[in-house]
Amino acid sequence: MVQIREKGMLSNPGLQFRKMMGTTYLNEDRIAEAAGVFAAVLRDYPEDVDSLLVMGNFYLSAGDGNTAGLLYNRAHQLDPQNLAITRQVWLAESLSGSGQPEPVPTDPSAIQRILQQLTGKKQEINETDISQAASLLEQIVNSENPAAVVAGALDQIDDLLPALIELNIRQAIADGKHELAEGLHSLQNNILLQMRAAAFEKEPQASGPLLAAHRAAGDFTGRVLILSPADPGETDRLNLAAEALRAAGCQVDEANKYSPSVPKPDVVVLRNAHLSPQLLESAAALSASSIPMILDLDQDFERLPVTHPDYNTMGLSTPIRARAYSTALLLADRITVNSDALADLLSGQGYPAVVIPDGWSSDNPLWSKPARQRPEINIGWIHLSGQVEDLATIRRVLIRILREFINTQIVVIGDSEAYRLFEPFSERRRTFLPAVSPDEIPYLLSQVDILVAPARNMPFQRTFSDRPLVLAGARGIPWVATPLPAYSQWQAGGFLANDQNEWYLALRHLVMDLDLRKATGQAGALAARQRVVKSLIPHWQKVISETFEAKAAGQKALQQP
Repeated sequence: MVQIREKGMLSNPGLQFRKMMGTTYLNEDRIAEAAGVFAAVLRDYPEDVDSLLVMGNFYLSAGDGNTAGLLYNRAHQLDPQNLAITRQVWLAESLSGSGQPEPVPTDPSAIQRILQQLTGKKQEINETDISQAASLLEQIVNSENPAAVVAGALDQIDDLLPALIELNIRQAIADGKHELAEGLHSLQNNILLQMRAAAFEKEPQASGPLLAAHRAAGDFTGRVLILSPADPGETDRLNLAAEALRAAGCQVDEANKYSPSVPKPDVVVLRNAHLSPQLLESAAALSASSIPMILDLDQDFERLPVTHPDYNTMGLSTPIRARAYSTALLLADRITVNSDALADLLSGQGYPAVVIPDGWSSDNPLWSKPARQRPEINIGWIHLSGQVEDLATIRRVLIRILREFINTQIVVIGDSEAYRLFEPFSERRRTFLPAVSPDEIPYLLSQVDILVAPARNMPFQRTFSDRPLVLAGARGIPWVATPLPAYSQWQAGGFLANDQNEWYLALRHLVMDLDLRKATGQAGALAARQRVVKSLIPHWQKVISETFEAKAAGQKALQQP
């Protein structure tokens, strides 16, 4: 992750926020967008050391040591005591060749060349498209009937729209109108995003060919028994699993205990089996019958804090429940969890843990139902993203935003104690929405314009899944969050904030800039499509296949003398 230097941060929050955006793009591996942001920053702030280093790194990665050295040396002149920059200068010198550096390393054509070298492919806007766009413009301008030319070339104009904007960006830069160029660049990115989204919609179901290939290879289509506690809690994780497995051609039964009167399953999935004696009894009986077993855990029960509201009902608060938890882990042939951090923790203890990420179902019509138009901007927190103590860490920032922008309102979902954090404000400035069933979560999120997901730096929080951010993306809502491991891996559709100042800057810019809110929400929506139910099918098929293999290997080991 690129570290943004703090020097001058408070005196120029706009610059800081632009660099935060660029850093977010870098962490999402969106190289083109990151290069565009940092190149634009350098055009406006030629002495910004961070941007000089980032652009130098781009050129160095592309093998252009000459241009990288030019950028690093400029940074070194501005910060001569920085040994890290000195090392980058030496590294660039070792890669320097006989060629000449880019005369203007932030020029759009130079950026296009470096991106092609870095990615090994041309960008979505290539010089051929730009030439065609220029030719089309010339035809329109020189025609006696421009309207007729436009009417006859509407499809071509649609295809070349990003290239047409690129021509205007280059002209704006040539005219020294860098703010206009950056605004056009944002419009260009939004159009490309919409074009990619439209292409996605027109494609056949992504899982179709993949699923057909899996089936041809012998993927599982047998009977699955999903067992959950009688009170499943506020998660739809196994409902999504059932939907995915049915879509894969499996027969799926769901219950809160196993009954010998129902058809014998080929494989069993148990959710949080330690929470119910009936579940544990079922697990023992099915294990004795050599039925392959998957245990699904949706949080880190071992490190659930004593202060957590669910500790007495779900935590290992009694010796009986602690033993039940250990027994469930031992009975399982595979353990599925929703974050890499939790999988690493269990694997380190010797348990066969794998990740099946959290997702969402596009079959729920509430996800696509338009939100009510409202004059205020709602900043929301949902209890899925933590406890009241987590929200309390950014209370002062939220209060500052509420006081600075009279058109803002705080929305707290599912935790009345968290709602009371904002009692100094009238009820006109704060709203409480009670927790509901998982199917109604999209409705709750439709009442939010910016989602916040703060978290304390504690072991339990560090095993959180990215579910709140994925659901925000599914609803098209931008977010600001603490950089927990899962949040840092996801990143799409929002901004990570390391401290109070970054929280304030991110929220302030999202509140002030409607276009930024829309563009960021659209980016999250596009990424969230990776987590619709159909995307979970290969995960479950792979885990079931591994579970059968593990079961067979265990039985073979028992038969050996």
